[in-house]
Formats: sequence, structure tokens, C-alpha cells
Amino acid sequence: MMALAFLLVLGIYFGMAALLARFVFRFVRSHVSALGMGRFLGGSLAFAIVFGAVASVFWDAIPTWLTHRRLCETEAGLKVYMTPEQWAKANPEAFAKVREAAGRKPDRRFEDTRDVNHSWTESTLGFEYEYFDERKRDYAFQTGREIVRMTYKPTGQVLFEKVDFHSGAGRNSLANGASTLADYKFWTVTGNCERAHPGNPEIKEKFRYQGMSFDDLHKQIFDWNKK
Repeated sequence: MMALAFLLVLGIYFGMAALLARFVFRFVRSHVSALGMGRFLGGSLAFAIVFGAVASVFWDAIPTWLTHRRLCETEAGLKVYMTPEQWAKANPEAFAKVREAAGRKPDRRFEDTRDVNHSWTESTLGFEYEYFDERKRDYAFQTGREIVRMTYKPTGQVLFEKVDFHSGAGRNSLANGASTLADYKFWTVTGNCERAHPGNPEIKEKFRYQGMSFDDLHKQIFDWNKK
């Protein structure tokens, strides 16, 4: 209901702006005829009104997308320090214990706050999947960071991790239960890097290691927990 109310208010706002622009155009055209400037001046003022109405609402759309793209190109991506296969070969005894413990129920911990969504999941014996998502936007134009990593807890060794970025004026979204007006600024919502820039092969390649994504690598470890 709140979403419909927001769209209704937005529609009324732009409708009033269009009516005002039409009134200004007709007024200037009928009252300012010297040098034939009535139509030109009226059209210019009408355009300025409509442009100002649109810009006052959507002004942050382009800077948000440009900021998100820059971060995706410069700071985001997948880093692999050791693949699951390499770890298993380098640690045969530990790997044997992991396989012996197959069938364990995953243990999950949460530490959510207003600004951060943080969780840890034991994918299999000793291996912890960590998810960190900043609800508070610490980058320009409402862009937040997401980090996921796989760690072997007995030694603290990080096998691989991914840094991603997403933007949005609010802390929630229409799909996740918007609670403030900022949550309804859907034009600032970019999604993660790959989703926001599907036609950019360079960005896609940053999230691949020998053709594998983070999820592909994670699945290899998760499958170790299957009997």
C-alpha cells in the first residue's frame, strides 16, 4: 500500500509540473509577442520547469550508477589464494577428517545491526563461509560493499573471497519491506556488479577464476559435507 501511495504522489507531482509547464507556455506565448519571442520564451520556460521537476527527484541516478561502475571496475572482484582442490592436496590428513565428518548439520551465527548484516556458516568441518554486507553506505552516492569469504578456521587461512558493491538510497528496498521514502528511490538500486553491468566482459572476468565463480568454489567445499 505504501508503494502505491508513493507512486501516486509521484504521478501527481509530475502531473502538476506538466500542467504548470503548459500554463507557462501558453501565458508567455499570448502575452509576449515582441520580436516573435513569445513561442521561444514560453517553450524554454516550460522545458526548464519540466527539467527542474525531473532533476529534483532523479538527480542522483547518474552519479550513483557512475560511482557503482567505478568501484566495480577498480575494487570489486574474486580473489583466490588456494582452490579447494589445492587445499585438499596440501592437507591430506585434515581433508580426511573433513570427509569423515561428512553429514554435519551446518552451524550458522548472525551478528546483524542497523548498519551491517554479518553471518558465519560452517559449510563443512572447519570451513566457514562468512558474509558481510554494509547497510550503511560508506561510499559516495549511497553505495555499499559486500564481502564473502571462505576460511579454514583451525588455521585462519582464507582460501578465497569476493568483494562486491551495490547501491540504493535506502537501507531496504521495495522487495524487502521499504520503511522510509529513501527506500522507494528504485532508480538508485543497482544490484551487484555483474547484475548491474551484464554487458561488460571485463567486470564479469573479475569475478571468475579459471572460469569458476565464488559459488562454484564454495560448492566444492560444501559438497565435502555430503556422504
